[in-house]
Amino acid sequence: MDLFTKNRLTVITIVVLLVLNIFTITMLWIDKFGDSGFRKPGQGRENINKFLFSELNLSQEQSDQFREARIKHHQKSKALKDEIFRLKQRIINQVFEENPDEDLVEDLSSRIGELETEFEKEIYSHFTQLKNICNEDQVGKFEQIFREVFTRRGPPGMEHPPEGRHRRKNRGQPHRR
Repeated sequence: MDLFTKNRLTVITIVVLLVLNIFTITMLWIDKFGDSGFRKPGQGRENINKFLFSELNLSQEQSDQFREARIKHHQKSKALKDEIFRLKQRIINQVFEENPDEDLVEDLSSRIGELETEFEKEIYSHFTQLKNICNEDQVGKFEQIFREVFTRRGPPGMEHPPEGRHRRKNRGQPHRR
């Protein structure tokens, strides 16, 4: 291979890598800044709040209660998830120890399970609290929104929740898929 061919391959390789880098940076930029400009921390939660306030037609007092409940829930959830992450890091560290402490891994795993249970209970408590803030008319709309979101976030490939896990408006009618 002569010098010209070597240089040509090098130039082509550099150009391809440059294009890939620009593409990657562009995708990261789009994800970070999105269509509506720079996303600030917590902006996603604020959009959820606005959506719920609007859809449920909450009074100012209810909106304040919702906002306060969501802030407290986020703080509790974050603390639990941070602790779970910290414990998982300790387990990962044991993987690379010369003599891993199996008892420690067992204890850490058990503690993670307890924290995950606490986290799930916190979620239940939070949504129960939000439901209790709503009046009778709003509860139905809240349930509809909640079930729609839950169904979308179900297991991959699952278009509908399992039978018996949701209310059908046409009770007595066979369920059609």
